[in-house]
Amino acid sequence: MSKPVNTVAVGAFVIGAFLILFIILFSLSEDLFERNVEYSLVVFDGSLKGLTQGAPVAFKGVPIGEVVSFDVYLDSETFKVLTPVVMRINRDRIRRSDEQRHSESDMQTMIDKGLRAQLQVQSLLTGQLYVQLDFHPDSPARYRKDELEKYDVPP
Repeated sequence: MSKPVNTVAVGAFVIGAFLILFIILFSLSEDLFERNVEYSLVVFDGSLKGLTQGAPVAFKGVPIGEVVSFDVYLDSETFKVLTPVVMRINRDRIRRSDEQRHSESDMQTMIDKGLRAQLQVQSLLTGQLYVQLDFHPDSPARYRKDELEKYDVPP
């Protein structure tokens, strides 16, 4: 005769499996629960070799977001290449002295005061890059909105 099935052990196994599945799904989709994020678009002139989706975006060395996507746009007449990079910035990572939340208008003010994006080497061994945001008030902001509208790049 066979042994009777231990329903308690089977139930515990099933509950444990669902708990592990829930933890994995929750950790993989944590960005879905971030309410205070903004998306920014920057265009780099040089090569993006070494930049990957998910690469960190840092402000003065402090991680505040990640690279979401990037593409290559080629002007068929002039063969000029644009490489827009979309970044997701967690506004909760930037705190203000007046205790108000960082807003999208703050980002434009910071750009007006000299905030610029640069590609920096994250690892010399692998050649991976990340996006570094820092103030460079002597360098003028270069807006490419007119060029990007030709390709229907979302703002």
